This record gives sequence, C-alpha cells and structure tokens, in this order.
Amino acid sequence: MSAVGDGFAVISIGVSCQTSMQIRYHSKLISELSGANVDSDNEFLSAKSLPFDWRVVPVPAFIRMAGRRAVFPPTLDEVSHASTGTATWEGGYFWHDQIDESTFETVVAKYRHTEDRLFATTGRRVFVLSNTQNDLELTSATHGIDFSFREDAVHSVLDAIATLFPDGTNELIVVTSEDRSVGDTSLWPAKTYLIDRSTLPPTDTIGDYGQWEQIFRNYFSSSRPDHGGQ
Repeated sequence: MSAVGDGFAVISIGVSCQTSMQIRYHSKLISELSGANVDSDNEFLSAKSLPFDWRVVPVPAFIRMAGRRAVFPPTLDEVSHASTGTATWEGGYFWHDQIDESTFETVVAKYRHTEDRLFATTGRRVFVLSNTQNDLELTSATHGIDFSFREDAVHSVLDAIATLFPDGTNELIVVTSEDRSVGDTSLWPAKTYLIDRSTLPPTDTIGDYGQWEQIFRNYFSSSRPDHGGQ
C-alpha cells in the first residue's frame, strides 16, 4: 500500500513490495510526524493501493512507463511472460497478477482504478524508491535484472516523476544499501538512506522495521525537507 490523504501522499514507486509494506506499516507515524490531517476521522493517512505497490518495477521500467504516462499495458498483445510464467510489460513484472486472455480485462480494471487514484493526488507527494528487499537476489538470478541504483538513474527518476506530475510538490526518498548502490550517494539529487540488509535472511521481503522507522523519522521530522524536492 501507499498512503494517501487530502493534499499529501506517500507513494511507492518500487522497485518491489518492501517499499509498499513499510509505507503501510509506518503510515500512522508519517502522519504524526508530518502533521497530516488527512482522512475522514482527521487523524491519519489512509492506506491505499496505487499502481506500483505490488509489482517488481526496476528503475528503467518505471522511467519507460512514465514516458508513456501509463502504468498498465493498453492491450494484451503488449504483455509478455518470463520463463517463470510471470507477466511482464516495459521491463516491469506483475508479480501477483495472472494476466492472460481470460483475466486481462479484470486486471486492467483494477489498475485503471489505482491509476485514477494515483493521478488524483494533489499537493505534496513524497515518492519512495527502494531496492533493499533481500530476495531480489533470487529475482535477479532468475531474470537477470540489475537492481542497483546509480546517480544518473536517480536523476532520471526525478525527471520521470516531473513528467507524470507537473503540478504540486514532488519529493523523492531513495532507500538502498552499500552493495546495491554505485558511487557516492551523498551526491545524489534526492534524500538517500543506506540500510544494512545483513541482519535479515536472504529470503526476507519485509525489511527491518526499525531502520525504516528511523528513515521516516529523519525525513518527516521537518515539515519541509531540504532535499528531494523538485
């Protein structure tokens, strides 16, 4: 899930499910830290499904989708399947969706709904991009995907976000680890945090709640961060 309110949203853009799970788990904390007054009870951000929440979307895939201003293939002809049977489009993987002739219209209806919700967000949008899900090593071995982050890729992600959302305030949080980042992360054009993945088993998907909590506490402790905006 991502977290959405009135004039404020915290949005996962991948590259995997861990980003969504951590946003959902910490949505109350984020609301409190940011002073958000955002749902029907005037208390917390509401957990909402958005298009990139439960997919494996490497950075190049996100950039291509943003260039098309589309989060789902317009026709079944554009969907391909990996050797494992996983549906793919523009280099992104629909990890939890079975997509074929019998299911396409149902699945596309779901994504159209989440797409509408995404593009309805206004005001302050904080996008979160992470590659710290441990079992991505297994995905990489199976599908040959490079999940590492680089400075030029972060620039491209910010450009893609600006293409999708020319209005409002867009910010980007990048969460990575030393072994999955290339170059000096302090020079990257977004607020970037390093996580130690070694304390978790290789098959872990959720991540370390404590380390993620510190990330959100650091970022949202001020109402207007110094980094990551565009």
